[in-house]
Amino acid sequence: MISKGFTLLEVLVAMAIFALVAMSLSSQTQLSAESLQKLRLRAAANTLAANTAELTQLETALPALGTSRQDILSNGQNWEVRTQVETTPRPDMRKLTIDVYWTPDRRHSKNQEPYRAAQLITFAGAN
Repeated sequence: MISKGFTLLEVLVAMAIFALVAMSLSSQTQLSAESLQKLRLRAAANTLAANTAELTQLETALPALGTSRQDILSNGQNWEVRTQVETTPRPDMRKLTIDVYWTPDRRHSKNQEPYRAAQLITFAGAN
């Protein structure tokens, strides 16, 4: 007798293989989406750090020694910019360490700590 179709076992094996491939692709898509979100956060954080450095370097006087903190809302995201100003061997220069933290929306995640998305170390002098 000649068979003109697939057996139930062959169909079940094919469906199982398809399900495994679909689950694998689904998890890879999720990982890609999470990576893209982190890259966007880091790019925005690097821009904020660079802007903070430029604004500090445009000032005519040397920046004051110590640590400052600034909360910024940019593109619907909450950011915290921490700037640490230190002395250098040259009296007319200061070392700036700028850390940018992404602060999650507190309404949705009350226990989540800020995530450091960027750090920029640069130098500023008197103009």
